[in-house]
Amino acid sequence: MVSDATAWIGIDLGTQSVKVSAIDSDGAPLAHATKPLSSMRNGAHHEQSAEDWWSATAACLREVVSALPAGHPVGGIATCATSGTLVVAHRHDGTVTTPAIMYDDRRAADFTEEVNVVGREVWSRLGYLMQDSWALPAMVWRQHTNPLSSSEIFLTQADVISWRLAGKPVASDTSHTLKSGFDLDHGRWPEEVFSALGIPASSVNTVVEPGTVIGVVGAMAAEGTGLAVGTPIVAGMTDGSAAQIAAGAVAPGSWNSVLGTTLVLKGSSATRQEDPTGAIYCHLAPFGSGWWPGGASNIGARAITEELSGATPHDLQIIPEKLKDTAVSYPLIGTGERFPFVSAEATGFTLGKDTTPTDPQGRFMEIALGVALIERLAFDAVEHAGYPVNGALSFTGGGSTNPTWRQLRATALSREVRIPRNSEGSVGMAILARAGVEARSSEDFGHIVEEMVNLEDTVTPDLTLQDVLQPKYLLLIDELDRRGWIGTALAQFARENTR
Repeated sequence: MVSDATAWIGIDLGTQSVKVSAIDSDGAPLAHATKPLSSMRNGAHHEQSAEDWWSATAACLREVVSALPAGHPVGGIATCATSGTLVVAHRHDGTVTTPAIMYDDRRAADFTEEVNVVGREVWSRLGYLMQDSWALPAMVWRQHTNPLSSSEIFLTQADVISWRLAGKPVASDTSHTLKSGFDLDHGRWPEEVFSALGIPASSVNTVVEPGTVIGVVGAMAAEGTGLAVGTPIVAGMTDGSAAQIAAGAVAPGSWNSVLGTTLVLKGSSATRQEDPTGAIYCHLAPFGSGWWPGGASNIGARAITEELSGATPHDLQIIPEKLKDTAVSYPLIGTGERFPFVSAEATGFTLGKDTTPTDPQGRFMEIALGVALIERLAFDAVEHAGYPVNGALSFTGGGSTNPTWRQLRATALSREVRIPRNSEGSVGMAILARAGVEARSSEDFGHIVEEMVNLEDTVTPDLTLQDVLQPKYLLLIDELDRRGWIGTALAQFARENTR
């Protein structure tokens, strides 16, 4: 019998750390722990030790479980991890045999074109193209350089933790396997594509939908973590989807905008739409609740840390009366954009000025305005693709901790915005853990999310600034169109949406 005092645990495997959170059935925090992770980078290669993932996770779990108040038994546990990270392991016990190939490792770039040509029909139907850093090209690379033995299997980052918790093989989820090529429409691996690419059908795991109970904690993991034997293990989702759950953006038409190093949009829709540009792709939502479209831009708060040495997103402020004289900037660091438009040639620019401001405050306002305008274009892009955008909107991420910046972003969107109290991916997984144990329908899932997500603040747009921001948005759209980076149809839609 599950009680209101039950604790729900979520694990978040990030790039730099493992985070574990325990919350109660009302979403109130009970305990939290974090441990650092380290990476090995060499050119296009980015690796981590999967054994480090487990040792850090086990240490966090011991800390969290020991800190739980008396009378709060753990009802379930779920894991989120980076999207597209790949490991090779023994198929019988999950022991990882090589360093993990991380989500942004590009060693397999030479195989991406082959993967897209061979699987064109499948990827086109699913609405995206494989990218250089996705897991499937890495699987092909591995088969070409060092083919898996009959005793080995490809696993996701989250699988490593779930297998160790259970002490035996358990299923993967559709979210973490998306970039490995799992066919979300047909609920199976595309065996014909895999065969043509030289990937044996036996080299991949079974897959279930997120929120499915896939096993229980075994005796060995219980001893190492403090969890009780028999605690349900729930199939999780990738880190972006976990944050979306924590933000409460699960009803059709609702969206979560995450402003961190980059800008990421995640939303909910009853149906999946086709985006021929590949900028928007969908995860299958839990409990048959539809699809979760989204996209990740290459711009964000990174420009602040790169250009304004020592500054962080909450150090500087937006001064509204100076916005009229603030130049329109597209603050991209490096080359190439992936959302809200796809362009390998895109580079940063600032309009109407020969030089950037020498004072940090002036450049911050250019960057902040540019991000706000690209965020507006992102919403125009998903609406143009046919997705509903009329539901609740939330802001999360480090960039959202600056009250004046989030006010500017809400004003650029002309939308009221919710700020969740706790938007950690580990919290999202704790919510999914409860849903996996208790929910029997999409309605149940929605009710559980609503009960467990608490708001910290609500931001309303400053309508007095509309006459300042609208012309700047149109100026940005015209320049992106002139450079050929966005299609004519999206540019025209964005212009008409300002009327």
